[in-house]
Amino acid sequence: AGPKQPYVSGWGGTVVRMLSGGAWQAMKTGTTANLQGIWGGSAKDLWVVGEKGVILHYDGKTFRPACFKVPGNADLHAVWGDGKGKVYVGGTGGTLNQF
Repeated sequence: AGPKQPYVSGWGGTVVRMLSGGAWQAMKTGTTANLQGIWGGSAKDLWVVGEKGVILHYDGKTFRPACFKVPGNADLHAVWGDGKGKVYVGGTGGTLNQF
């Protein structure tokens, strides 16, 4: 969520963040889905997307499933937000949604 604390998503529900000393710390996401896209407006507003329509939001403490779904549970590969409350996700089959 910014250049001072990078985050990385990956297979098996993996999300890791770099701590101030340069070490990586695994975070509990509550999913085993492959996570393929990540974006954060801040360390308290992080969005992660992945296979079968998985969309997670991190509030600085806990990852929770988003309150919205992608029609058809398409695999999602990209996420971006405007920092003002709008989040965009993209994935297979031309999936593109704004929430």
